[in-house]
Amino acid sequence: MATAIVSTVILKDDRVLMIQEGKKDNFGLWNIPSGGIEPGENIVEAVKREAKEETGYDVNVLNLTGIYNFISQIGNHLVRFNYVSEIVSGELHFDGLEIINADWFTFNDVLKMDETKLWNGKSIKKIIKDVRSQRNFDIDIIQDVLE
Repeated sequence: MATAIVSTVILKDDRVLMIQEGKKDNFGLWNIPSGGIEPGENIVEAVKREAKEETGYDVNVLNLTGIYNFISQIGNHLVRFNYVSEIVSGELHFDGLEIINADWFTFNDVLKMDETKLWNGKSIKKIIKDVRSQRNFDIDIIQDVLE
């Protein structure tokens, strides 16, 4: 069974905010802010929540870059809804446990990284390429029918 997750590429001055994972299965790997969708949660709200939890930033979700279907490095089937966001407030903050570091990278920095240093490197690089080429879909393409 596939698990749905959300993620966001947070942009600032043509740079991408990457977080470094602290969890056991992906310790030390670089990723974009991401996580699970809670039961009954709106997908865009899940993106905002995950961004806040992992980076300290409140974000404005701008658009959807795509829905990425892949098998994770530990064998889980994941479907990732990735968005692009901009910072509206807050300061960079991470907990030092689940997230052990965060930093700004250029698109080329991320694309040149060894895939083994990224959480599911092929999917991260595909997302970064899509963001760089401005592949965008309106966020309203996903319709919630949660009642």
